[in-house]
Amino acid sequence: MTIAMNDRGFRRTQPARHGSGRIAFTGVALLCSALANACLSDVTVDECIRRGVRCRPDAGAGGVDEVDGSNHVPPEGGTSASDGGRGGDDGPSGAGQGAVNQGGSAIVGSSGSGGSAVTGGGEGGAAGDAGAAGNGGSAGGPTCELCLLLPEQPSAPCAGRAYESTLYVSGGEAPYQWQLLEAPGGWSLVPNPSEPDQAVLQIDGAPSEDVVLKVRITEASGEQLNRTIALHPRSQCWFAYTALEDAGSALHLIDPISEPTVEAPLQHQIGARDFRFSPNGKYLAYRFGALAAEHLALVDLTTLAERTLDFAEDFVTAFAWSPDSTLLGAAFSASGTTYVGAARLPVGAGAAPALVGATPAHVESDIYWVGNRFVAYHAELLPDLGNPGQFLPNPGKRRTAFAAELGASGFAAELMAPVSYGPKVTLRPTRDGFFMLTSASPLPQFIALGDSEPEAASNPFLKLISPSGKYSAVLDDDEPVEIFSAEGGYGSDPVATSAEACPQLLAWSSQVERLACVADVANATNGGTHGEVRFFDVDAANATLETSTLEGFCEDGSAACVGGYDYAEASAAGSARAFSASGHWFAFSRTEAAKTSLYWADLSARPFSLTGSDALATDGDTGLLTRMAFSPSERFLLLQRSKTLTLQSLTDANAFVRLSSALETSAPCSEFFPSAPDAYCGNSERAAAFSWSSDSTLIAFKADNELTIVDVTSFPAPISFSYAATSCGSACTDQFAFQPAE
Repeated sequence: MTIAMNDRGFRRTQPARHGSGRIAFTGVALLCSALANACLSDVTVDECIRRGVRCRPDAGAGGVDEVDGSNHVPPEGGTSASDGGRGGDDGPSGAGQGAVNQGGSAIVGSSGSGGSAVTGGGEGGAAGDAGAAGNGGSAGGPTCELCLLLPEQPSAPCAGRAYESTLYVSGGEAPYQWQLLEAPGGWSLVPNPSEPDQAVLQIDGAPSEDVVLKVRITEASGEQLNRTIALHPRSQCWFAYTALEDAGSALHLIDPISEPTVEAPLQHQIGARDFRFSPNGKYLAYRFGALAAEHLALVDLTTLAERTLDFAEDFVTAFAWSPDSTLLGAAFSASGTTYVGAARLPVGAGAAPALVGATPAHVESDIYWVGNRFVAYHAELLPDLGNPGQFLPNPGKRRTAFAAELGASGFAAELMAPVSYGPKVTLRPTRDGFFMLTSASPLPQFIALGDSEPEAASNPFLKLISPSGKYSAVLDDDEPVEIFSAEGGYGSDPVATSAEACPQLLAWSSQVERLACVADVANATNGGTHGEVRFFDVDAANATLETSTLEGFCEDGSAACVGGYDYAEASAAGSARAFSASGHWFAFSRTEAAKTSLYWADLSARPFSLTGSDALATDGDTGLLTRMAFSPSERFLLLQRSKTLTLQSLTDANAFVRLSSALETSAPCSEFFPSAPDAYCGNSERAAAFSWSSDSTLIAFKADNELTIVDVTSFPAPISFSYAATSCGSACTDQFAFQPAE
């Protein structure tokens, strides 16, 4: 293994091969809250960063905590004893008294304000002197001010599995002594005999509860570094991705941040094409085999038991999980006929999935669950409405949607939608049906599925469908915003109406019915207009939309606009923007000739006001900000501008880390939802080239045939793990995804 220092912190690499990712400290590993006071008084900031010395507060202001290095106000002396003994706390010279119990070791104190530490078991030692060790114990030594232990936050263990994490020390002089002072049973710290600046923290089976460990490192002269390490075990540990390898396309199921990388054995790893985690995170289904000879495998992620599903198929054409994770639907071909079927997941451990009855089906697309009852799909067919079940010549290659209902004994005969569309067709499922969306028609159709034949309802003014699928929105330049039920069509009454217009729709949140828009408003003076961002909360019970305006709007270029925003309809068009899932955060961007500006607002308290803003650095990237995604914890925001990926803190505008400058350039988002629902500017996170783990600790992205997993628990000094992942072309889907939370 090699260790190197770059201008952003430590970077550690090891030979690139599958199962052993490259590790890098991608953030500013030595970032301090105030660089002017970051280093020792006789060392410049640049030299501090170059040498990798520990950032610390001014020594005269108080002691450095003997456990974690954090600043604290020392007491005026006194007695302190702990498990196995401990040296005296910081205090005036000679005023402290440290007790060392038999068989223990003393922990050193640090110089306090105007005083000196008394260490070891001696009483009233002179400044800087160490007291003698207690009977059978050892005295703690002076603090190693130049020592640094990395990573500051080791990767979290996976509950129940073996765990290893390599710790690295720099500063001081070799050889180093490594000690685990306090730890629950089973934990050990094993020095690396060939690399004296490294030791491995390990346990055979990690617990499920939080763990606190205390580590001490003593360098050759006797100076010591003491650290407390807190670990929070993970319950969702798996990450899956497809890549092209020498033997063909392959699926890897790994714990990406374990050391060494843990990979689950898959029976059909080579030749795998695509995969789907169940929504509850308990299973992984994947498709494998040569083209027109694909089959399905199912992996239990708790036991890693694997089964090949047998539909008596020649090959599987599509598969999808039901929202409740109880059914794995599959479209398959057998003896020249295509069917829709499903496997029902077992209730008991180790039981085989039960196959439900299949029905012949016209499937030439993915399959989509509508609730847990229907499966929808579409094909290149033009129905003859005068002769049910018959089809007309189709020179325009129009596509028709179908659905199959799942009953107690299996799928019933498929149902045909009464309308067809020219390509390209997108199906968007809702709770009671699905939308057929296309750029080839001005009349998006909602297909309602119930106890009778499918019913189609047209909505010529549809602008956006809520992520929940319950509502659609209609906006006009001079008319109030109107919200319609998804089941309603042209001529139906709105379920909620606003008191004012807001013509440019921006986004709709996914967990609450809140939408954002922008409107140009006349300036109070000097003529002209400025843009105001407005939010509407749907109150269907009272048929109203509660309106709130984001404070801080101003006229661009005016003195009052410092720290505010001028976000006009024209500047909003084509710009990336997004809600967090809860609707409590909203971010939007504005691109001008020389810069891209990012704004974000915390909407958890009224009145709504701008929380932060930033002018994104270009560094040669002059493209639009095309994608953004909030972390599930709503602490961070991921931003892609051209090839650059940046992680921004939502609570500190000055806290950000550039994660990559080599992403594939993504196409600008679309303002026309019916033609590109997954690329719509307000839904840009749906098609993101990066993803978050459910616990918000990990980020995944792909660049230059390399898949990178970033652990952000030590932000702003995240650690990255990289894996070779050559793009598949048509051989596989180039997917990557974290195991969902239950």
